[in-house]
Amino acid sequence: MSGNKLIFGLLFLFIAIVSLFSIGISSSIPFENELTKVSGQLEWVGSSKKIRIQLKLLENKHVFEYRQGDRLILDKIKSSIGKNISVLADLRSPVQDDYVPVYDIKIDGSSVVSYI
Repeated sequence: MSGNKLIFGLLFLFIAIVSLFSIGISSSIPFENELTKVSGQLEWVGSSKKIRIQLKLLENKHVFEYRQGDRLILDKIKSSIGKNISVLADLRSPVQDDYVPVYDIKIDGSSVVSYI
């Protein structure tokens, strides 16, 4: 019986690793050292139906977008308008829909979204 559990556990682990690896390749997440830290005061927050969260910082021309958001993250960011925020943004990537993708969000030094 425990042999079957071991085999099932190893199979599950293998599938999980392969899934994570394939997600990483398909989503083209840049390496952390390729990202630029941008900081400023949070001016406004928007969202789309797919829970893509858009952020605008005072005195910054870019509109940033976090693409894997959920309602909890959105609510946390919305309640932080006027606070200091920093993001890790891919300023090198082509801007899609006028948004710069972000992969890390900190508000007043506290992590809201961490780089993978």
